[in-house]
Amino acid sequence: MNGARFTMLKFRSMVVDADRQVEALQAQNTSDGLLFKMRTDSRVTRVGRWLRRLSLDELPQLLNVLGGSMSLVGPRPPLPHEVAGYGSSVSRRLLVRPGLTGLWQISGRSDLSWEESVRLDLRHVQNWLLALDALIVAKTFRAVLSRSGAYWSAIASWSQSCGRLWNAAVGGGVQRTLTRRAMTSVPFDEPRRLEIGVAITSLQQVLEP
Repeated sequence: MNGARFTMLKFRSMVVDADRQVEALQAQNTSDGLLFKMRTDSRVTRVGRWLRRLSLDELPQLLNVLGGSMSLVGPRPPLPHEVAGYGSSVSRRLLVRPGLTGLWQISGRSDLSWEESVRLDLRHVQNWLLALDALIVAKTFRAVLSRSGAYWSAIASWSQSCGRLWNAAVGGGVQRTLTRRAMTSVPFDEPRRLEIGVAITSLQQVLEP
C-alpha cells in the first residue's frame, strides 16, 4: 500500500532460477504491458502446474492477509521493477492494499490486456463497495471450484479458510472503514444507492445453488 514493500508468501511453482531466465525468454512474452506472461511457461514445474491449476500456490498469502500486508480483494501485488515503470495514473493501484483476488482475476485473468487489467484495478480502487468485494470473492470461489471437481475437498478447505477470514474482515477493519467514510462524506445519493442494490442483488444470484 502506498508503494511500501513487503514479502509476499507463495508456494513455489517454478524452477529456482526462474527470474534469471526472463531476459532470455522475452521473445516469448505475450504481454503488451509491464507484465511478463507466457502462454506455456517452461519454467513451471510439474507440481507447480497442478498448484496453479487449483490456485493453491496462492494459499500462503492468507498469512499476508492476517498480517495486514494484503487484503482478500485488491490489485495483485506488483514487483518493484514493474512499479518503476508506472505512470501517474497506474500508480493509483498502490493506494489500496494488494489482494488475493480482484476484478481482473474474475474477468479473464491472463487473457486480458495490460490496459484492461489496469482499468479494472482502478475501477475497484475508485468505486470501492463492500458488496462488490463480497461479489468478487464469491465469483473467485466459483472460478476455482469449477476447475476440477476431483480436488473438491482440498479446495473446499481453502474456501472455508477464506470465508472465515472474510467474516473477520467484515466484522473488523472493513466495518470501521465504512463507519469512517459515513462520518466524513456526504450521504449516498440515489444513483449510489442503486449501485449498491445492484451489487447486492448480483451477489445473491451468485450464491444461489
